[in-house]
Amino acid sequence: MSAYNHGVYAGSLRFHNNKFYCYFTTRNSGWYVATADHAEGPWKVLQMKDMEGHALNGFGWDDNCPLWDDNGNAYIIASNFGKYEWCPVSLK
Repeated sequence: MSAYNHGVYAGSLRFHNNKFYCYFTTRNSGWYVATADHAEGPWKVLQMKDMEGHALNGFGWDDNCPLWDDNGNAYIIASNFGKYEWCPVSLK
């Protein structure tokens, strides 16, 4: 249990435009997305960036939920351990 609270919580798996996406956050090191053409992999993991191109490193983000609207715009919503905050993120 020495690693408790240092893992991934409530990642979101999506399939969009013939690609698999797994969005997740870690409590201390930020936001990530893993992508693959096939569910069995291989998966490529990248740290996500904000709309200005800076790595998303915020503390405490969790429960992310990505979605795409009918116009192809992408959004992500997440909670921040009891805070009412949001972070605009470009998923393109």
